[in-house]
Amino acid sequence: MTEGETHGVLIYLARGAATVRASGKTIGQCEAGTYLGEMTVL
Repeated sequence: MTEGETHGVLIYLARGAATVRASGKTIGQCEAGTYLGEMTVL
């Protein structure tokens, strides 16, 4: 996913990790078991 883009999907991170960045700065970390994307998909 890229900042500023619209996605109509919800992604479940089953394993591994993902770094969350905004404006080039790291603002968080997502671990296995978390969701990424648009929660209104549900």
